[in-house]
Amino acid sequence: MPSLILTVCFMGWFLLNAPLLSTSSALADESRQGGTKGYKISKVNVEYVDAQGNTTSAIGDQVEKARYQRQLEHSGKYSAIRYYILWKAPSTPTPDLAIKLEARGMDVESGREGVETLTKTYPQKGHFSGWAILDIQGEALKKFGRPRAWKATILQGNRSMAERKSFTWDGGASREPVPEPSATQEPTATESTE
Repeated sequence: MPSLILTVCFMGWFLLNAPLLSTSSALADESRQGGTKGYKISKVNVEYVDAQGNTTSAIGDQVEKARYQRQLEHSGKYSAIRYYILWKAPSTPTPDLAIKLEARGMDVESGREGVETLTKTYPQKGHFSGWAILDIQGEALKKFGRPRAWKATILQGNRSMAERKSFTWDGGASREPVPEPSATQEPTATESTE
């Protein structure tokens, strides 16, 4: 009998406080994304594209796709770098929105940093969310190098409504290229000389 009373008390407390709990978690999620209520960038994926416009050699096989992406990246035989941005905005009538991508790259050979900014505008039509697909290709790709960092933003006019950025955007990783080990380099204390 005491456990039944305790269960009923907990259920009553939960029903009274559930709206507050869900609101606070939603606010924490929006503040982490840096977005205005209802605006969100959920995910950004970066992929290499081959000369035929493919990002994988086998549709549906994620292991093969990962292998093919590594092969394109390391061989340098890619024709574009594609950014997929999953975004969401409120369905209320608003002016056209734009998805803006700022990307930084690094030419491995010269160490030169490349910067590219791409924007795609979306007119308001009913349900307002989707994947923005932005490519860096051609002459811009030659100047850009390999991807190092990115920041995606939902813009309404000049106002930022939400953003998401890679951990390397604010200097989370070194901007300097990692040097290749040379044959004449002395072994460090953790390397074996055998």
